[in-house]
Amino acid sequence: MVTGIYFTYLSIETGKRRYALLAGLFGGLQFYSYIYNIVGFSVGVGILFLLFLRRNPSVLRQIILIGVVTLAIASPYLIEFLQNSPTVDYVDILSRSGIYHGRFNMLLFIRSVFYAVLPILSLILIKRKPNYFLVLLSFFLAGIVGLNIQTVIGYTIQPNHYWLVILQPLGILLAAVLLNEILNRNFNSFSPFKKLINQVAGFLIKNSKPLVGLLIISLLIHGALMNAS
Repeated sequence: MVTGIYFTYLSIETGKRRYALLAGLFGGLQFYSYIYNIVGFSVGVGILFLLFLRRNPSVLRQIILIGVVTLAIASPYLIEFLQNSPTVDYVDILSRSGIYHGRFNMLLFIRSVFYAVLPILSLILIKRKPNYFLVLLSFFLAGIVGLNIQTVIGYTIQPNHYWLVILQPLGILLAAVLLNEILNRNFNSFSPFKKLINQVAGFLIKNSKPLVGLLIISLLIHGALMNAS
């Protein structure tokens, strides 16, 4: 999912079609990996489309291309899912996967309200909303939607995984963006601390490509070790 989000951002930021194709490719591959990634990426792209609906037509075309490629890559999985979902075996697998039936869960609702504080504060305090912020916001909101998906389909499977897979990592990044905005606007007197933050941020931006590549490789190694165990 990390690669899908990264190439989605590059697609929107640069307007280059090859990044949209790569985002769609990795987005489609999510359907063969992890159900939480499926919900997170699909809903995230949908929210991103809504955010740019009246902003920039060229960006909308990029997002639509991402969605089309994602669906094309995912189509074999979706066809098989529709064919097998009514079967007894499928129902049996769900019953052993920690499934929760019901459309309302008070604990999930309270947690969702807690998680919603961060995007609400970000929307209020961040005046200039760059593309990377909108991408982070969209996929973070997708995690909140996933946490409450039972209100739509009537059941959910181990919803805590949305926190581990989506809300926790993206929440840290979103909080960093918000902190940077607050420091720039209200804490100019703390110049040494602000200088340190800017140096760290500058290093991350300057070396973003190798760092992202290293992150992707580490995630692949981690996934391979987890599957092997």
